[in-house]
Amino acid sequence: MKNKIIILLSLIAMSGCRTETGRRLFDMNYLGNRMTAPGVLNTVESHFFSIGPLETRITSLLTNNSLQSSDVSRIDPYFATLTALDGTDLSFIDEISVRICPVDDPGECQAEIFYRDDIPFRPQSDIELLPALTNAKEFILDQQSFRIQVVLLRLRDFSPANIELQFDFGFEARGE
Repeated sequence: MKNKIIILLSLIAMSGCRTETGRRLFDMNYLGNRMTAPGVLNTVESHFFSIGPLETRITSLLTNNSLQSSDVSRIDPYFATLTALDGTDLSFIDEISVRICPVDDPGECQAEIFYRDDIPFRPQSDIELLPALTNAKEFILDQQSFRIQVVLLRLRDFSPANIELQFDFGFEARGE
């Protein structure tokens, strides 16, 4: 009887996990994207930083993996890290949102691809973000480039000084 309960509880726990759609085809990593956060960012406003345009490299990735664009059903956010290059403490940041945008329409940055709410208040020079459930296929598959918008939504305190930041992120292409 105990074994049946343990198995049932295990099945319930596993059913709540994020399920991956389709098989993983290839990764799309965008590393070394730099930006500067000016000193004395206030705590009242959200602060927006644009990165790009970044080349999608989708044609070469498809060719290198012997695939067609029709083989890709989803392009999911996979990982993202915001790092202070000089080791500055980023504990003044409380909430971050990262959005993907088309290059030709700067007002269309509505698709959130990474986020982090309630960032732990402890000394840290890098922040790992969580992937959103957005399918970024429409922004990448048929495009040559895209932009990223990093939004510091909420700050706990003023930023201490000018901070050189690096934003590394990646997607995973998935097929049926």
